[in-house]
Amino acid sequence: MPPLTLLIFGAGIGALAGGNYGAAYGALIGLAAGLVIMIVLIWVLMKARNR
Repeated sequence: MPPLTLLIFGAGIGALAGGNYGAAYGALIGLAAGLVIMIVLIWVLMKARNR
């Protein structure tokens, strides 16, 4: 999955999950979660490459 798609997907999930708090708040949480997942994936890939 391209990083941008992952971010948009995360924002969409966040908007759905955070529907009770408001779509904008949920989207922010989704974007943050998407960024964290992306950073973790990149870190794991770098670790795997260094072996």
